[in-house]
Amino acid sequence: MNKLLLSEKTSREFVSQLFMKIGACKEHADQVADHLTLAEMRGQASHGLNRIPFYAQKLQKGGYNIRPEMKILKETAGTALLDGDDALGVVSGTKAMELCIKKAKESGCAAVAVKNANHIGFLAYYTLMAAREGMIGLAICNSGASTAVSGTSKPVLGTDPFSIALPAHRHLPLVLDCATSVVAQGKVAVADREGKPIPGHWAYDEEGNPTTDAGKALAGTMRPFGDYKGSGIAIMISLICCCLTGMPFDMEEENQRRIHDATAGSALADLFIAIDISPYISLDSFTERVDQFIDIVKQNDLLPDTAKIYMPGEKEFDQMDCCRKTGGFEIGTNLYQKLQEISAFYGLEYDFTSWLLKT
Repeated sequence: MNKLLLSEKTSREFVSQLFMKIGACKEHADQVADHLTLAEMRGQASHGLNRIPFYAQKLQKGGYNIRPEMKILKETAGTALLDGDDALGVVSGTKAMELCIKKAKESGCAAVAVKNANHIGFLAYYTLMAAREGMIGLAICNSGASTAVSGTSKPVLGTDPFSIALPAHRHLPLVLDCATSVVAQGKVAVADREGKPIPGHWAYDEEGNPTTDAGKALAGTMRPFGDYKGSGIAIMISLICCCLTGMPFDMEEENQRRIHDATAGSALADLFIAIDISPYISLDSFTERVDQFIDIVKQNDLLPDTAKIYMPGEKEFDQMDCCRKTGGFEIGTNLYQKLQEISAFYGLEYDFTSWLLKT
C-alpha cells in the first residue's frame, strides 16, 4: 500500500503556488502556506491542508476576499480595532499580531481586536510570534455554534479556542493552544474525510447521544472539555470577542448563515494581546525563571507507563522534530484526491506523484 508523504518544503511550495493561482498575492499565499504546513508538522492535521477545500470554496464563491483591504477602524497607543475585510483568517490574524507586537514595543502592552474575520487556524501560530519577540502572547477567537454548554447537548457556542505563549531561554517556548471543546472540530472533519471513527466522548449525534461516527458528530454537537469549566471559558471568549467587535454571537442566525454560506464571510471575531516583559523585569530574568520552573517540574517522579512530563506545546515541538527526521508528514488519500481536483480547477499544473511513498 502506498503512503502519501509531503516534505515541509514541498508543502510550502504547493500551498503557496495554489493560493497564488487562486489570486492571492505572494505575501499572503506564503503566509497561508507557512501556517498550514506548520500545523501539519505539529501534528495538527485538523488545521493543516485539510482546510484547503473549505478555504477554496469560500474564495471561489466570494465569501472570502482574496485581495482584502484591511483597515484600522479605531486606535490608541496600546489598542486597535482592525477590519479584516473577510480576508483569509491567517492573513488578518498575522497582520493583527504584527500590529500588536509593534504597539507593545512602544507602550508595553497592546491588544488588537479583529472584526469581519474568518477561520484563523491554530492560535499558537500567533502567540509564538509574540514569544519570539520576548513577549507574552495571548489569542482568543469565537466561531460558529458547534459545541454544547454544560447542561445541554444542543450547539450553543463555537469551539472558541485560546492560546498563551511564554518565551524561555534554554528551553523551547511554552505555548498552550486549546479548543474549549474536547477536541477541535477539525479533528472530527479529518476523521470523516478519511472514513475513520472518533472516540465516543468527543461529540453527540443529532439526538444527543454520544457517537463514534464522525459524520454524525459533524451533524450533531461537540462536547465541551471539563463540562462546566470548558463551557464557562468558551462563554467568556465568545462574549469578549463578539462584544468588543460588534460581531454576532456564535449561536445567532447571522453567524450560522454566514459560516455555512460560501458566498459570505464568516462574521467572526478575534483578540490578540502582546505583553512586553521588559517593563516589568529583564527578559533574561524572566526566561531564566521559566527555565527554572521547567527543570523543577520535570524532576518529579513519573507515574507508571509515563515516559515524560510534557510542558505546554512540547509534544508539538517533538512532533515537528519527528516529521523533519522522517522527511515530512502524511496525508490521507481522500484529501490527496481533493487537492488534485482543486488544483485542476484553478489550472495549477503540479506533479503530485512526488508525494507517493511505496511501502
